[in-house]
Amino acid sequence: MRRSSSQRRRAAARLGAQTQGTHQVASAPILAELAELAAAGSLEIPIARTFALDQVRDAYRELADRHTHGKIVLLP
Repeated sequence: MRRSSSQRRRAAARLGAQTQGTHQVASAPILAELAELAAAGSLEIPIARTFALDQVRDAYRELADRHTHGKIVLLP
């Protein structure tokens, strides 16, 4: 059963969670294509910033500002 985005948001709210992102387009064929691109080394993922694991709060603040272009990576 496929749920609408409003159904997913309501379900998440009941659990005290928040949903965000591109889960609507993350179908099996698209994920398979992305996996093939990654395996071939053809997938480029921009890294906006890295944070040491003990700076996780700073990383979340960066995400909350919503000005990040690329992924935020936590380093061990």
